[in-house]
Amino acid sequence: MFAENLSIFLADFGEPITVTRDDAPVAAFTAIFDNPDLQGQIGGIECDARDRLLACTEADAAAVERDDTITIRGETYYVAEKHPDGTGMTTLVLSPNPETD
Repeated sequence: MFAENLSIFLADFGEPITVTRDDAPVAAFTAIFDNPDLQGQIGGIECDARDRLLACTEADAAAVERDDTITIRGETYYVAEKHPDGTGMTTLVLSPNPETD
């Protein structure tokens, strides 16, 4: 079985991010921020112009919970969903507002 070295991929295309919960950092890793401007599908997940996506390794995403905050390029987002894709990567769906039940 062929095993990808995901750290090389993330180092080339990603940027450092920090995840916080209750104003305390809980994780820091490199991830790929996708701020789409068209409808489509990314990593098997339907998205539209409002969806902001963050691709990271499953290991990095393990510490991330719904409504954790992530600041990227000066903007704060809340984690709305977490979708592992079975290849070692996870897509985090981000929202500009916290989720409400």
